[in-house]
Amino acid sequence: MKLKLWILALSAAGLVACSDGPAEDAGEEVDEAVEEMTGEDSGTMEEMGEAMDDMADDVQDAAEDMEEAVEDADDEPQ
Repeated sequence: MKLKLWILALSAAGLVACSDGPAEDAGEEVDEAVEEMTGEDSGTMEEMGEAMDDMADDVQDAAEDMEEAVEDADDEPQ
């Protein structure tokens, strides 16, 4: 059981560890392209990217909490 929790925690942490704002960057690039074509600055895609990055941060926080819980469970006497 503990091994499964470790695998789950490490997998979740690995999935989000590489997210450092790429969705926001991509959204910003799309917004810049739209602005060049239309002359309007909506910022919609950048905002969506920010929301995605925020969700990735939340998932990373949850993975870290799980990792701590697994470590605490390992420290408990059996």
